[in-house]
Amino acid sequence: MLRIESLTTAVGSFRLRDVHLSVAEGECHALIGPSGAGKSTLLNTVLGLLKPQCGRILLAGRDITKLPIERRELGYLPQQTGLFPHLDVRRNLLYGARARRLPPAEFEPLLDQLVRATGLAPFLHRQPHTLSGGERQRVGLVRALVSRPRVLLLDEPFASLNESLKRELWWLLRDLIRERRLTVLMVTHDLAEAYFLADRLTVLVDGRVVQQGESADVYLRPVAPQVARFLGVE
Repeated sequence: MLRIESLTTAVGSFRLRDVHLSVAEGECHALIGPSGAGKSTLLNTVLGLLKPQCGRILLAGRDITKLPIERRELGYLPQQTGLFPHLDVRRNLLYGARARRLPPAEFEPLLDQLVRATGLAPFLHRQPHTLSGGERQRVGLVRALVSRPRVLLLDEPFASLNESLKRELWWLLRDLIRERRLTVLMVTHDLAEAYFLADRLTVLVDGRVVQQGESADVYLRPVAPQVARFLGVE
């Protein structure tokens, strides 16, 4: 579904170098590694917020490297959801689908299903500032999915939540991934989160891919000392 080929991106003095990565349809793929390894840089390049120096980004075989953000068919949920404070929850949820000019018949049934699945029905007419952190993240997740993205990008969306809320949302997201065969590329510092949600892992260190593979294989067979140290494996 998503393929990244020979991608290099520079941000100031930092360079993300020659990244190759594939995410299959229906797979959750986690980017992990130390702070400053280039995980968010890679995600922001895929999203279109950063322009690569070289390489390609392919979505379902189509080259999206130079397309504007709104034409990439990607959903995005960052750590801070960026909900519009002047819109109530329902209008926030509708924003992405309307921005893409999807006909109501394409997104309204999905919106109703997601609202039920996430328990947001009682909050539809509330303003974002009246919601808890977990409720805001649910709104952000549904908003990212309503526009029917080909791939959902997650940039540490649960990092600011307490452990009980975080784990509650892990279960919710895992259920949605399985039920709807969502294709997900996520950045996380939380190894428990990565192993709970992700089918495959890519380990980045200093802007380079050091290891990729099935989640269990990466943990059991780290290929380099820096990977073992990051995973806490002796």
